[in-house]
Amino acid sequence: MKFNRVWLVIAALLLISFIPVRIAVTFRQAPTPQGIFVLGGDYNRTRFAGKFWLSRRDLDIWVSPSILNI
Repeated sequence: MKFNRVWLVIAALLLISFIPVRIAVTFRQAPTPQGIFVLGGDYNRTRFAGKFWLSRRDLDIWVSPSILNI
C-alpha cells in the first residue's frame, strides 16, 4: 500500500512539473511577432486590426483590401 502511494506521488510530481517545462520551451521556440497580416473580406476583422494596432503600436499591421472595401 505504501509502495503504491509513493509511485502515485512520483507520477503526480512528474505531471505537475511537465506543464511548466512545456510552457518554457514554447516561449523559447515561438518568437514574439514582428508584424501581422490581416486578410480582407470582413469589415469586423479590419476594424479589430485597427483597434489591436492602437494597443500594440510596436507591431506592423498590414491589411489586404477586399473587393468590397475598394
